[in-house]
Amino acid sequence: VFISHCTKDRVFVEEQILPLLQTHGIRVWYCQDDLAPGSHLDRAIRAGLMECDWFLVVVSKNSVG
Repeated sequence: VFISHCTKDRVFVEEQILPLLQTHGIRVWYCQDDLAPGSHLDRAIRAGLMECDWFLVVVSKNSVG
């Protein structure tokens, strides 16, 4: 599962979502670093997307506000 989330939601992702998925043996890919436009992480994210069968988007008031 590729997890897309707002940086402000990182704690929620790490404390709530990751453990739940990992408990069920589900491998996850998510970025722990802040992304700057044009950063080298763009390639890593594309590679992560290509390796994942599922995509999870965390939508919160942090991400839409």
